[in-house]
Amino acid sequence: MKMNSDLGFKPVTFSELTDDKEFWKGCQTCKNFDILQRNDYKMCLCTGLLYDPTQEEPPAKKQVSPAVQRKPFAGKIVKPIAKKRNSNRKNKIK
Repeated sequence: MKMNSDLGFKPVTFSELTDDKEFWKGCQTCKNFDILQRNDYKMCLCTGLLYDPTQEEPPAKKQVSPAVQRKPFAGKIVKPIAKKRNSNRKNKIK
């Protein structure tokens, strides 16, 4: 939910959303779609989000200092340790 809020989406009641049937077709694959239909598209277990492009953009995120930034994933790869087999083992069998 925080990510959606950061992108400018606001949670709203379902009555604030559109009545357009084409819009609601996007919900058909949701597991809660039967609940939405039974409640005549007025209530669901999902959260209705609304984006208003006319509102000003959310403030830019603060820059993290280079000392605090995470290292890239490639820098964290460690080579696996392989056990060496003793090549003299065959010679020790009597």
